[in-house]
Amino acid sequence: MSPNLFDIILESVFKQLNRDQEGVNIDGKYLNNLRFADDVVLVSDGLREMKVLLNILQEVCGSSETLTLTDATAKKLQLMQRRMARSMLGVTLRDHIRNEDEKEIA
Repeated sequence: MSPNLFDIILESVFKQLNRDQEGVNIDGKYLNNLRFADDVVLVSDGLREMKVLLNILQEVCGSSETLTLTDATAKKLQLMQRRMARSMLGVTLRDHIRNEDEKEIA
């Protein structure tokens, strides 16, 4: 498939994902996907929204493969979210700051 045709098809798929209230709110605008070349990252503010985005992506692509968010995957996502938050705050595990205290720092 040519790169241009791939981009056209991918753009039509992501027009379906652009919703007003789903994703991460950044300065009043919602971001729910990041794209670079043929890599795609879905971004959401919670697990419920991620499931909605996965369902939309599955419907638009007409895929018979089921995209699911298992409990194990959800736990991994939550762990990654905490790690990113700690990194953005400049907090390391050596600082011995609890998750509840991180919210006060932010």
